[in-house]
Amino acid sequence: MDEIRIDNLEVFAHHGVFPQENQEGQKFYVNMVLYTDLRPAGLKDELTLSTHYGEVCHFVTKWMQEHTYKLIETVAESVTREVLKAFP
Repeated sequence: MDEIRIDNLEVFAHHGVFPQENQEGQKFYVNMVLYTDLRPAGLKDELTLSTHYGEVCHFVTKWMQEHTYKLIETVAESVTREVLKAFP
């Protein structure tokens, strides 16, 4: 499998154990490795045959801003599950 890497996607969201973190929000930096077969897209020069990492970044940003959790571990588990559903 090939890899698409997203490094240090900055997302301002409201997650944390302390009430202040949920109220004021803070920056989170998201790193992802997307495993996919890039050969079909590379051979045909067709984005629809690949994983559109721009759409993945927008999806993750929106999702993290629309949900609030205490633990970053829960954020990671939940957003990963949703990315896999949205971008199989």
